[in-house]
Amino acid sequence: MKEFFESNDWFGRTGPFNDFLEYKIFYIIFAISVVLTIFFLVKKKNPKLTKIALTTIWVINLVFDMFKLYGLSVDGHFDVGGDMLLYTCSLFLYAMPFALWSKGKLKDLACTFICTIGVFGAIMNFAFPGVIDTNSLFSFWGIHTTVYHLNLLFVPAIMIATGYFKVNWKNFGWAFLFFFVMTVPALFFNFMADTDWMYLKYGYGLPFPFVSSITQISTTLWTLIAYVGYALIQAIMMGLIFGGEKLAQLIKTKIESKKAAQTSVSETEKA
Repeated sequence: MKEFFESNDWFGRTGPFNDFLEYKIFYIIFAISVVLTIFFLVKKKNPKLTKIALTTIWVINLVFDMFKLYGLSVDGHFDVGGDMLLYTCSLFLYAMPFALWSKGKLKDLACTFICTIGVFGAIMNFAFPGVIDTNSLFSFWGIHTTVYHLNLLFVPAIMIATGYFKVNWKNFGWAFLFFFVMTVPALFFNFMADTDWMYLKYGYGLPFPFVSSITQISTTLWTLIAYVGYALIQAIMMGLIFGGEKLAQLIKTKIESKKAAQTSVSETEKA
């Protein structure tokens, strides 16, 4: 069961699956579906439809993960250090209800996490194993894992493109506090069971040699550095979103100005 979700595909083959034709077709179809869905939601400009799309994706991910936990428990392979929903990317499941059903600042804080650190968590899943295990840019392991993390990229794309979420730098500190509160269970298990959830105790799996040197000196020191790293990631991602929004607005303004100018010329010629 563990292999089915994390490293094997439905045909029993071991990952990564970058070179299998059916998976390439799946990635292409998924990418096209994302573009069409975003285009549809942006065109409709209907907050209810956007919320339905976001809720559907969250429910799908939640059901898949609950099924995974059940399967691992029944199979007798449940690992406290590897199978609990305490990964950085797992926080998406806990933040989404706030992003969907809360209002005001709390909604903004949840969306900020999902569109910044949450995106980084998704990218880590694809990039780090590829660099470490396969020496390729991206690596896709397991049906469940791939779909889950692609959705973690899909949701922020919908939020940003439809205007469901807009960057507010005034929320930076509060948004990071929101993230910190969600990491408390990970800190607890890292302390009690000597695990390394969210890379907060040992930084296992991170492709940075200096991390082990720091943890040998003090795991507490590394925990503080890791939080600083997460804050930096949040700042960078917020900056990218802000810059992207400004660029899109600039392009839209220029297009509208050009159309207005062409309309003015046409009316003058008719006169």
